[in-house]
Amino acid sequence: MIIYQTIKDGFAVVNKTGAYFSLISAGGVVNVRLSEKGNTVLDTKMWVGMSIDKAIPFDEITITGDDGAVTFWAGDTSISGQTNVTIAGATAVRTKTVDVLGSKLLTLSDLTRQAIRVRTNKEVFLGGSGVNGTGWRLPAGVVEEFPIAGSLYAYKKLPELNVQNASVLNTYSKPTGAETASISNGEFHVSKDGNTILVSSIYGVNPFRISTDGGATWAEPAWANDIAMQGAGYYLVHHGARSRLFMLVASSGSTGSTKFFVSDDDGISFRYLITASALELVGIGYLNFSPYGRIVRNKLFFSAVKWWGLLDLESLTFSGVAKSSDYINAIQEVVPELGNSQTYNPQITSEDGRRIIGSISSPVRRTFASNDGGITWSVVENEYLSLKFDQTGDNVCGLSIYGSVYPYFSNDGGLSFVRYTGAGTVSNKPIVNFYNDIWIKPTYGSVFAFYIVNGEYRHDQGNVEGLREKEGYIINEAGHLITGQSSAAGEEMQRVELSVDGDLSPALVEIMELLS
Repeated sequence: MIIYQTIKDGFAVVNKTGAYFSLISAGGVVNVRLSEKGNTVLDTKMWVGMSIDKAIPFDEITITGDDGAVTFWAGDTSISGQTNVTIAGATAVRTKTVDVLGSKLLTLSDLTRQAIRVRTNKEVFLGGSGVNGTGWRLPAGVVEEFPIAGSLYAYKKLPELNVQNASVLNTYSKPTGAETASISNGEFHVSKDGNTILVSSIYGVNPFRISTDGGATWAEPAWANDIAMQGAGYYLVHHGARSRLFMLVASSGSTGSTKFFVSDDDGISFRYLITASALELVGIGYLNFSPYGRIVRNKLFFSAVKWWGLLDLESLTFSGVAKSSDYINAIQEVVPELGNSQTYNPQITSEDGRRIIGSISSPVRRTFASNDGGITWSVVENEYLSLKFDQTGDNVCGLSIYGSVYPYFSNDGGLSFVRYTGAGTVSNKPIVNFYNDIWIKPTYGSVFAFYIVNGEYRHDQGNVEGLREKEGYIINEAGHLITGQSSAAGEEMQRVELSVDGDLSPALVEIMELLS
């Protein structure tokens, strides 16, 4: 049966016998403890849509988390096997959570749907395609039901950025205890309040250093000597919408394994998630010394030398897994110069794994893309582009790093690009995504912001005294630009205030579809 409860003072307790449990809606990640005759039989964190996949008899349910409404299924049969469940006439339910910043599709049309229930942790407006701040207002914490079978969109007001008021907030001291190399993308993370800093580009057996006091003191993390976390290479990936930090660890062996860990406290502690093995997933083992990853909505794209894939961060399942040789022949149809064993920097830019972009710089410069999972390809630019992405995968920026350097922008996941020359040539140092289609390009003493208005790209520039160009940049949850560092004296990490008016973090909209 479906049970409606309220978490109060951090927990809710329900006496109910059963063997299956599914979380239908909640105000975020909750902890679920199932007990039988006073003994705990399951104690785990769950989020909307998760279920236990096998029968575990219980007679008491304890849910802990943020105060608010919680809805779940508990019974002797699984919710997926029900045909007689009734919720306002529905015979089945479908749930998910969508991150909304700007306009976002919540659900497609479905003629079997009788109604949609939605709840959000931040104010949004609901409506059809193109909804903005004039739609149906849904306050935070309120549940609304709409008897519609058509598409539903949500809109959260976008923050306003003014780089002309940007300034350097502070410079972090270099980590101590080992010689520090340059710090680039994937090698550092800074918390929203700027106090916790994790860096990994340090020579030595244990490459990490952490500070929890804004860089005043540094130490090895408590987990530094954990054997499970030792590897040949590391990469940090921050999921801004969910405030979670992931670490990819490349195993030193020949199977090409990448281990995934997650932190909910900005790197102070990590817990193991899963291992991706090239030998098991693509049938060939590769030496793997340089893992790479980034967020594509609520999946994590990962790559390691000559293979790649997507990790679903809710179900912890892999999809879109492939190796370089799988697509060589198809790419050679449009780029015959591509060598049979050449790497081409593949990047998946859609959750379903069908949209892929790649590039080569030799013997010709080409950027090419596929929209059908690698079956067919087309050349999108006769130029090698060094690519950066937002966390949806839709917005891509490439720099033509050879010769005159210009930014190229895409809002369709790399299927097409627009070269922007309005700001003149720029340096070949990295560019960073601020959010959606807004990009930040730091230079010595100033910062550029590129954005799109009515289908055309524009730019603003603000002077930032003391700002230096680096090999990597991140935007933390506060909207601060954090620079990497170089090994040269005086080239420490910098934290830059970009002057943001509004809330940079997305609304988390929970959706329950009532199906006939």
